Amino acid sequence: MQTIKTLSFRAICILLLGLLCNISFAKIIYVDDDAAGTNNGTSWENAYVYLQDALADAVTAEKPVEIRVAQGIYTPNKGANQTPGERMATFQLINGVTIAGGFAGLNMPDPNANDIEMYKTILSGDLNSDDLEDVSPSDLPNESTRAENSYHVVRGSSTNETAILDGFIITSGNANGPDQTQYPFGGGMYNENCNPTIRNCTFSENSALIAGGGICNRSCNSTLTDCTFISNRASDDGGGMFNDNSCPDLTNCTFTSNSAGGSGGAIRNKAMSTGTFTNCTFSSNTAANSGGGMDNSITDAENTGSNTQLNNCLFEKNTAIYGGGMSCYTSSPILTNCTFRENSVYYTGPTTRNHVNVQRSKQQPNLDQLYICYKRVRRRRRWDV
Repeated sequence: MQTIKTLSFRAICILLLGLLCNISFAKIIYVDDDAAGTNNGTSWENAYVYLQDALADAVTAEKPVEIRVAQGIYTPNKGANQTPGERMATFQLINGVTIAGGFAGLNMPDPNANDIEMYKTILSGDLNSDDLEDVSPSDLPNESTRAENSYHVVRGSSTNETAILDGFIITSGNANGPDQTQYPFGGGMYNENCNPTIRNCTFSENSALIAGGGICNRSCNSTLTDCTFISNRASDDGGGMFNDNSCPDLTNCTFTSNSAGGSGGAIRNKAMSTGTFTNCTFSSNTAANSGGGMDNSITDAENTGSNTQLNNCLFEKNTAIYGGGMSCYTSSPILTNCTFRENSVYYTGPTTRNHVNVQRSKQQPNLDQLYICYKRVRRRRRWDV
């Protein structure tokens, strides 16, 4: 009797495990630009060649769906219903769909091997495959070989947290479209009225004519984990990221060598953007105006600041006219266990470092356990650390 009970218990466990596995993903769709089979996405041998075709399949498929994308370069203007050279083409995220990169793919011992460093999977806005390399970030928006690039490489608008992007390099987006549209914002990714999930992604060498070279969030509460922003550019604000009335949640993210022609070399938080940043690093970012690392502020037409929360973050070697590390204008950020070192400002001279600029704030930031060194106060209207 005991043996029968044991066997029954094991059978039930196996059944439940099988059900859980089925629940995990109702369908797996494969993408590999080297596939030469039937190209219907059912296996690596028969994988879709274009990611857009896999997304079209996923729209009507039972959810949840995982799209596995093999190493290679994928542009959003290629696929069954795409127009070559269409700058508005973008990879649109979908609720209930995980788009995962970093797979080995065909012609490898284990095509399901997943390593985002070894098997780089690139989503590129370079529609003509002619972008010059080694271009200064400040020149990205107007560099001639990028004139035909996608306005947004990826878009997460109108999605929820079940729309997941994992393990990609997003590069060469150029949001230099006309004013009064979304197209001068978010070269790498544009998010509006949404809260997608982004993991293990690198946003590199994307640009925007107005704001959000890497990512633009508008009324968006996106979640980013283990992401890197490097050498992105905005002609105005938010070289790496621009948040407008948004509350993103970033953990273990790095912002390096991003730049803005206005404010927020790495990030600008505008108008009620109360994001949370945990274990994030901001290094060697520059802003022509304020907030080399981060700018928290209002606009002329608004009177509500951006009260961000930062935990265990590092601001190092960032540069701006005001607030080399951080600038706060009518905002009250809360900083806990944060470190500011070797940041510099043009306004008070190169000897002033670790500069947090707070101007017309309702209250000074809570600097509980903030590590401060090289303190030098130059103007009473501003608070420099």
